[in-house]
Amino acid sequence: TLAQLARRGLLETGEGTGVVPGEAAVLLRLRRAGPRGEAPCLAGLAAGPGAGSGSRGKARHPLARALHRATGGTGPDAVVHPAGTRRRYLLDWHQVRNELWPPAPPGDHVGPPAPEPETLELGLAVGETGAAALPLGLALACARLGTEDPAPARLAVACEWTDEGEHAAVAVAAAPAGDRGEPS
Repeated sequence: TLAQLARRGLLETGEGTGVVPGEAAVLLRLRRAGPRGEAPCLAGLAAGPGAGSGSRGKARHPLARALHRATGGTGPDAVVHPAGTRRRYLLDWHQVRNELWPPAPPGDHVGPPAPEPETLELGLAVGETGAAALPLGLALACARLGTEDPAPARLAVACEWTDEGEHAAVAVAAAPAGDRGEPS
């Protein structure tokens, strides 16, 4: 992996850009929903192909579409993504942020823009984790739901995208009160 990244000029060499390979292992246990606060529930999932950076016109960035679909249009409190310092992924994330949480134009008195969620950049924290990125991001998203009262987040999203144009977003939320026996 290191040799391949180096040949392609993608290895982090101290210049502040590139990939730092990491290792990760994640175990996710899926089960029926239990009492509130016991465990997070899957709240939504969206995945699919799409054009990466450089989308033109009014077409939504595929990751922005996935985030919107996974959350049912509700703004998440936290988003976990693996962009790290990869230029293309950073450009993609910039486009997604500007689409979903655009800054208010100067002099605009219509009202404040939608609040941008907490962003946790998995790639900066642990490096490039490959296939473990989405499950690891999902574990971190679940941790943001917490057990404190109030929890740091009510709705968190883990997302991933690839150089080949695949995009995925998985939303998790605290188990609703009284939600027992339904699939989570």
